Amino acid sequence: MNILRRLTLRDLKLNKKRTIGTLVGIILSCALIIVVLGMASSLFHSILQSEIKSGGYYHIEIDGVGKDDIKYFKEKDTIKDVIVVNRPGYINYDNYGFSGNFYSLDRESFEKLGFNLIEGDYPKNNRELLIDRSFQYEFNLKVGDYYDLTIGDKIHNDDNGREVLENTTIKRYKVVGISDKYNKVATTGEKADVYNAYLVLKNPKNYKKDLAEIVGGNIFSGNFYKYENFTVNITILLLETLDIGEAAMFVIMVMIGTVLFVIMVTSIFSISNSFLISISEKMKTYGMLSSIGATKSQIIKMVLFEGLIIGVVGVSLGILLGIGVNRLLVYIINLIADNANLYGDNFRMLYKFSLSPIIMSIVLSFIVIILSSLLCALKASKVSPIQNIRNADNIKRSSLKTPKLIRKIFGIGGVISYKNLKRSKKKYRVTVISLTICIFIYIVVSTFVEYTLNIMHEEYSAKEYNLQVNIENQKERDTQDDFEEFLKERTISSYKKIKEIESLGKAYTRYKVHYHDDVNFENHVISNRVKYGWDGYDGVSYRIYLYNDNAYKEYIKKLDLKYDDVKDKLIVINYIKDQYAKKRNEYITLTDYKEGDFISLNNTNVEIVSLTKECPIGVGCEYISDLILIGNYENCSFKNERDTYVDYIYFDSNEPYKLAKSLKELSDDEFAVDVYNYAEAAAQTRAIMLIISIMVYGFIIVVTFIGVTSVFNTINSNMDLRSKDFASLKSIGMTKKEFNNMINLEAIFYSLKSLFYGVILGLIGSYILFYLFSRNYIFEYKLPIKSIVIVILFIIIIILIIMRYSIKKINKQNIIETIRNSNI
Repeated sequence: MNILRRLTLRDLKLNKKRTIGTLVGIILSCALIIVVLGMASSLFHSILQSEIKSGGYYHIEIDGVGKDDIKYFKEKDTIKDVIVVNRPGYINYDNYGFSGNFYSLDRESFEKLGFNLIEGDYPKNNRELLIDRSFQYEFNLKVGDYYDLTIGDKIHNDDNGREVLENTTIKRYKVVGISDKYNKVATTGEKADVYNAYLVLKNPKNYKKDLAEIVGGNIFSGNFYKYENFTVNITILLLETLDIGEAAMFVIMVMIGTVLFVIMVTSIFSISNSFLISISEKMKTYGMLSSIGATKSQIIKMVLFEGLIIGVVGVSLGILLGIGVNRLLVYIINLIADNANLYGDNFRMLYKFSLSPIIMSIVLSFIVIILSSLLCALKASKVSPIQNIRNADNIKRSSLKTPKLIRKIFGIGGVISYKNLKRSKKKYRVTVISLTICIFIYIVVSTFVEYTLNIMHEEYSAKEYNLQVNIENQKERDTQDDFEEFLKERTISSYKKIKEIESLGKAYTRYKVHYHDDVNFENHVISNRVKYGWDGYDGVSYRIYLYNDNAYKEYIKKLDLKYDDVKDKLIVINYIKDQYAKKRNEYITLTDYKEGDFISLNNTNVEIVSLTKECPIGVGCEYISDLILIGNYENCSFKNERDTYVDYIYFDSNEPYKLAKSLKELSDDEFAVDVYNYAEAAAQTRAIMLIISIMVYGFIIVVTFIGVTSVFNTINSNMDLRSKDFASLKSIGMTKKEFNNMINLEAIFYSLKSLFYGVILGLIGSYILFYLFSRNYIFEYKLPIKSIVIVILFIIIIILIIMRYSIKKINKQNIIETIRNSNI
């Protein structure tokens, strides 16, 4: 190792703070690139594995092919694997005539196509059967049972629309396993003349060309194909190829690219600025080396060697940090998701080690480092030894006019501060840009989080219930005969099911009344939004809801009404929020009705007891645009059983998870009880928001730290380079207080500049977010005052801390020695 390289290593060790500051910027930049790309890689890998586990691994499924086609597929050089599924015939999947394919495939193919076992094992011969869970419930089967399966040649529809099998045979099978595949009943060892072929391509990146050759036409735009029925597994292909030509993948890639762009911009300023500062501080050293015989080539190599050493150490540590953070984030995300029950059966966040993020971070980091080093080396080699030794080129001295306002307000300290900033534009420009980026990112991201939390509050927190139940009749009548009798039976059984559900807790049941003929309040509607609520509809858009006693009593309590006075009367929601108004709480009056007026419903005159803007349980006042009439189910005088049916049943339970489980168990062959648990949904949404917050605020913190490192290096080094000027000012009588004020004014000047640009860009970004959110949700734009105040305080505190540190270091210097050393 020659003397210049040893001198470089010695200088790095002696100037530890400057070296560490440069390393920190490189380490964080490199680590952040790896984290962003690594998490994207892990997410894609996790989704891909989930898709493979649930649906199997293949690129295209071609149905109804023959033996010659299978032979063609196996011989084609672009196809890696052919999974063949035999189709022995058709079977009935339920008791109501729904029919579909019966499958036969070998054991290896079961696993390849994602037949995940819930219980039991795969079939070993053509007397064993693998069924899905719905088939198990439909025919009340379990592993070990024997079942006589009816297999037919084809399907046709009978007079009642049922699917009927022809040329049927019955074969007894032993149920040996239950899988999670929906509508898939299969065996093994059966032979047939018709097959389904699942093809795996050798090179998925060429999928458009290869699949076009296989099917005989462009799969995305052509109309004529060799095979009529085929399905491209586009999800697997996009996740494997990351084809940005497809719209969904393009949007994801743009988002990742935007984040990387922000990281790169911040990193470039931080790293290049660190090197520029390092070289500026060592200009005197380079001058001395030149004066004793060092050539320009040797100076350039010395600077590049320093960049290489710092780059190797910084990038290596950045890679290790990035990989460690990736693993930690995957662990944290899984921990939060497991606690909130976010994942489905086939999904889990998996850590994916990929060389691509590491290679990209190395390449990008070294490009910045080498370019920065080269520019600095060329600068150092061009300046004459005398100029380098005197360090006279760092602060340009020129005649500058100072605005009178600055002199008047801040005095001589303000004038000197203003001139210092003007003479060091390039150095302080980096500081301003670094701070501006931090301010912009914080305002935009905090606005995003705030809007998302507001939507969460609208969706969950304001609800008067945490469980929503819907019952669906699964048993339909066989013929058109005895319709009235059938309707009566169904109404009675439905009412029994409702009472069974209501018995599990305090239920708020909402019934909906539907009339096919317009009721007689058209002339009273004064709002065109209700009168012509639907395009091409020439009547009034309205809804009639009836509530059981529990819900009705809760509702009238809000309206300060007495039950006995209103139980057989109507309440009209006569005022709705104007979604297009500039102010949030502006209302539209819908009708000219008054309390005491009557409305004729089903040939019954019903009195209006109240006109209100208050909505009952289950009706979202933010989004309604129809005229809504509210009544009590138990005392309603106009209801007709034929046109009145249960809409939803709501519960506000202290134990929503336990009650939801009990409600789901009430499902039977006739009624499906569907339960939506808002408590669970809210917990899952909060978990998602926590994960997003960890990611976005972590990103903010790291980018801010990179920016602050750059700011610290810039200010601290600039203060060191100006030590002669500061010593001269002190020598001619500038007091410590005046000196401190001058430095503080400099901090204020470029802090204000950073805040000016950062806040304006942040406001633009926050309004763009508001515009995007307001397309689907109703809320008004609010200035992000809280975020702006936080960034103002943060910038002021950070700059003052850095300035105080630099002032303290300068105040320790000896005035005479500083001037003498600078004049050598």
